[in-house]
Amino acid sequence: MSVFFGSRVTVLFLVVLSELLQPTPESADGGQAGQPDTTSHGIGWVVQEGWPLGMPEIASEWIQPIVIDLEHDGVPEVVVLTQDGLRVLTSSGALHTGLWPIEFPVDGATANLDLAIANMDDDPDLEIVFKRNRVDPPNPWAVTVHVYNPDGTRASGWPRTLDGLSDEVIVRDLDADGKSEVLVGTYVPPRLYVLGSNGSSFNSAWPRDFDSYVMSLATADLDGDGDLEILLKDGLLDLPILVYALHHNGDEVAGWPFSAPDRVQDQFVVGDVDGDGSPEVAFNVTTDSESLVYLLNIQGQPFSSAWPAAIPSGFYWSLAMGDVDGDGYLDIVTTGTTPRVVAIDRFGAILPGWPAIVQSQFPGGIPYQNIIHAVADVDADGMPEVVVGALVGPIVFNHDGTPLPGANP
Repeated sequence: MSVFFGSRVTVLFLVVLSELLQPTPESADGGQAGQPDTTSHGIGWVVQEGWPLGMPEIASEWIQPIVIDLEHDGVPEVVVLTQDGLRVLTSSGALHTGLWPIEFPVDGATANLDLAIANMDDDPDLEIVFKRNRVDPPNPWAVTVHVYNPDGTRASGWPRTLDGLSDEVIVRDLDADGKSEVLVGTYVPPRLYVLGSNGSSFNSAWPRDFDSYVMSLATADLDGDGDLEILLKDGLLDLPILVYALHHNGDEVAGWPFSAPDRVQDQFVVGDVDGDGSPEVAFNVTTDSESLVYLLNIQGQPFSSAWPAAIPSGFYWSLAMGDVDGDGYLDIVTTGTTPRVVAIDRFGAILPGWPAIVQSQFPGGIPYQNIIHAVADVDADGMPEVVVGALVGPIVFNHDGTPLPGANP
């Protein structure tokens, strides 16, 4: 999960609330059992003991936490990347054993929100992957990718410093061999690096140069052969913007790239919307006059004549897929810098009751910054809900677009 707020210590508090809410069973007398802290959030959840956790002021401009069991011991850790360092915390908020925290030098580099957890080697433990962009002399255009073990030691072969600045780093096991690769998209120069688990180039096809600006990295098994293809967009403002699908050997998937007529936004989502066994690719496009959702088949062509689908005007960039209306088929949910949350079916039609409206806005007139976190049945009523991360905290909508009672700020 990635969240940016302009506030300080409050940030980690809000993010940890959304990550560490624990379902609490009702006791026989109707009260809450199993947790000493009974701060209710309306749907039978309480805040994990030991949280919220305050952070130094320098840390709170950018904060990204991930909750995961790094050591496969049944107890999750909280990995927190900030501008001043990397921390691994226990579920109670204390520093994990090892060399933590890793403090970053004051060297003009910035740690952007690209924290990832993956198995990078042959042992069962997970490794921590992130990048830092350097924007000051003597090397003004460089990105360094770091990999750390759960105890705070560096993984073998890392870090790697690459030419260019990077908007995005993702970690995926492209060839299904049990070890992950690191994909780094850069601009100045526009380039895609694919690094193997030991930090070297994955194969001779990489790095590959592009025309404008490599962004919006994603992966999916588009052709059903068991390994992953790479999705990216090449371009930012100069048109047309090309959407690529690449095999991990660097070859273009048949039918791609797709030439988009206007600004492609920052996220791709992939899923089988019609249940035929082949996935589709969805993304947002913003023009000067309208907001569109595109849905492409595996040949890089519009899924049907209904696509692209026009939605109410706004700046949409966050998407997810899920069976919102319970009909057995995936729908597309999208939001962004807008109060609207829109749900669309596979025919390009907006579902009844949608768009939902995020009523709460962060104090001070900060624009809406909404993210689709999940489409899931959070209240166990048999129907899915849509979980939206907003500046004021997590907001949950029912399948019909109405707010889930008691679950919203």
